Order: sequence, then C-alpha cells, then structure tokens
Amino acid sequence: MSLPLMDMLMLISLATAAAGIVTVALMLNTPPLSPSGLCAVLVLVFSSSAAAVYCYGWLSVAVGGPFPEMYEDRNASGAELAGIEQEHWPLHSACVYSDGATVECLTTAGCQRSAT
Repeated sequence: MSLPLMDMLMLISLATAAAGIVTVALMLNTPPLSPSGLCAVLVLVFSSSAAAVYCYGWLSVAVGGPFPEMYEDRNASGAELAGIEQEHWPLHSACVYSDGATVECLTTAGCQRSAT
C-alpha cells in the first residue's frame, strides 16, 4: 500500500474510534439502553482501534523501522551504515553496512552480528 493511503486510513480509523467512544458515552447517559446497539458501537470502536494500531506499525516500518536506535552508524570494522532492511515485520529486521556485514535484530531476542 502507498504511504498516503495508510496515512489516510490511520486518520479515518482514529476519527471513527473517537466518534464511537463519544457515541457509547451518549448511549450510557440516555435511557433506554439498547444492548445490541451498544455491542455494535463497541465492535466499531475496537475494530477501528485495531486498524489504527496496524497502520501505525506499518508506517513506522515504512519510514525507517520501529527501532532505528538499535543500529550503529558504523560497525566494528569502520564501515558506514548502508541501509536497514525490514522482512517479516515486526519480528525481523537487518542492518546492512557498506562492507557487506549485516546485523540482524529480532525484536524479542536482540541483535546478532553476522558477516555475509
């Protein structure tokens, strides 16, 4: 998906979640309370919140990754950082240096240095 599309989807999801929360608050203040209507609005709030969280994660990867501070600008041999590759987000990312060395980071296990 393109970056502007994900931006727009995240903003729409946040607005929908906020409107759903306001709707739930108004439904609780004005009797009679319809259980089916309340459940429908709660499903809307939770699903739009999940979409917003997904879009935020996708955007954080697309614009540089969720943990760019894990990587150093230069490795032990002095080679400069050439780029960060994201694969199988959010579990795996790799930092590629100009001399061909890589540093792979699994977000649950930390970084492992390897020369390729």
